[in-house]
Amino acid sequence: ASLINVTIPNSVAIIAYATFSGCTSLTNITIPASITNIESTAFYNCTNLTGVFFQGNAPSLGSSVFSNANNATVYYLAETTGWGTTFGGRPTASWEVNVTVAANPSNGGTVSGSGSYPFGTDIQILASANTGWIFTGWNDGNTQNPRTIIVPSGGATYTANFSQHTGTYSYTTASGTITITEYTGAGDAVTIP
Repeated sequence: ASLINVTIPNSVAIIAYATFSGCTSLTNITIPASITNIESTAFYNCTNLTGVFFQGNAPSLGSSVFSNANNATVYYLAETTGWGTTFGGRPTASWEVNVTVAANPSNGGTVSGSGSYPFGTDIQILASANTGWIFTGWNDGNTQNPRTIIVPSGGATYTANFSQHTGTYSYTTASGTITITEYTGAGDAVTIP
């Protein structure tokens, strides 16, 4: 089987000389904070490598680590150190992007899930309607709530749409008893004026 996506376990401290050299099927690799050294030509000729995701500080590098891995971008977490605009000759970028969760209108309900997250990870966003309002869906048409999203590489904004509750009911009376014959609206409670 060909290696495509690799996550190195936390028990590893060194990526040895030419470990992935010539692995043209490798597209993404996640490197734990335990890695302190990447030896020479570890990713030489990994021509389809696009994402190298570091979970810790920048390790020391041997020579030509990313030689001929011309499509690779090195991603790092914001709280880590040792990163410049390039690493081993490859461009770097923050692995974390912003996800914004908003309510529309703002008095219709509350939302949660906004923050900075590593892209490609799963997070949950949630919309909770205020009294007198109902959640009608997200700005992209999805109606799941709570909802799990995969954080996109460019970040994203998700807007929870709410509308005022406009339930209606019909009733009849007989001998002082009210019988509700039809109710349309959200929720389980019916208030009779």
